[in-house]
Amino acid sequence: MEFKSKVVNEPLHKSVHYESEAVTIGQTVIGHICLDVENKLFLDDYPEYPVEIATSCLILPDEGDKVSAIFDGQVMFVVFILEKSKKEEVVTLDFKKNNLKIVAPNIEMSIGKRVIFDTHDYIVRAEKTEFYSSLSKYVYNEIYTVAYNSYKEVKNSEEVKSKNLFIKVSQTYTLRNKIGVIQSDALLKIDGGQVHMG
Repeated sequence: MEFKSKVVNEPLHKSVHYESEAVTIGQTVIGHICLDVENKLFLDDYPEYPVEIATSCLILPDEGDKVSAIFDGQVMFVVFILEKSKKEEVVTLDFKKNNLKIVAPNIEMSIGKRVIFDTHDYIVRAEKTEFYSSLSKYVYNEIYTVAYNSYKEVKNSEEVKSKNLFIKVSQTYTLRNKIGVIQSDALLKIDGGQVHMG
């Protein structure tokens, strides 16, 4: 069965005014992505058929891209992008409304410059995590950490700057050093049930 455009005088895309060749169901066609005045997708050689992106087409097509599409009787489904029109632009992987899950024994990514995660929730579950960096910078509105035991080692110096610093220990707080200095510009108060000096 063949389908032809039923709209010639009033095409779906107002900028195009011709009728394309006949297309059969399941036929694969090649064309370029175009945008009409309402920013809807259509193929340059088949303007009367609406275009949708198939689930298998993970890369989101842009205007001018050369694509391969399959006709289902009403819609042109883009299944492959054959050639990007703008080489320098970002290629977008679009899974539509589908979630993505990758299952593999090992995953390795080699990124030349940077990685950006833009998300509402970021969760990492692992028995062991390791991070190696010459410089790490974290900016938080709030940070909350819970650990059964914590160990931290700084090879050289550590500096903490804070407007207020409160340390609450339920049992024992020990500070050991070779040379110790406690300095206060206004008031220094030592309060305890017993205070031993020396």
